[in-house]
Amino acid sequence: MTTDVYDNPVGSGEIPTVPVQLKNKKPIAIRELPTHTSFVNRSIDETGQQVLSRDPHRKIATLISLTQDIYIGENPGDVQNTSGAGQTKWPALTPLVITGNNELYVAAASVSSVADISIVIEVWQDTQDET
Repeated sequence: MTTDVYDNPVGSGEIPTVPVQLKNKKPIAIRELPTHTSFVNRSIDETGQQVLSRDPHRKIATLISLTQDIYIGENPGDVQNTSGAGQTKWPALTPLVITGNNELYVAAASVSSVADISIVIEVWQDTQDET
């Protein structure tokens, strides 16, 4: 009978297990990765625009409408309903903190003017870029 490198009989169907020796038995310090911050200012009308794309590197984004209430959603249809029914309305001058990496669409709540918005985006820094 032949055996594999883990001394299991070949063809036995056993999953090989390998003991792992741990040398460090003390607590290990963990620190958060560094981030980069960018700022975006936009004017959005009632038809809506995508203001955040899907980004797995994004840690957090903070959006604030400076001039009027806005409609927010994860797809264009969420903000393009002109009746306001079923839409998520976010009040002006109230920060919206987004911790996920989803897309975000925004439309002005008023059809007669644009909403001026500011977005602060924090993304995880690539550790290979550190100097």
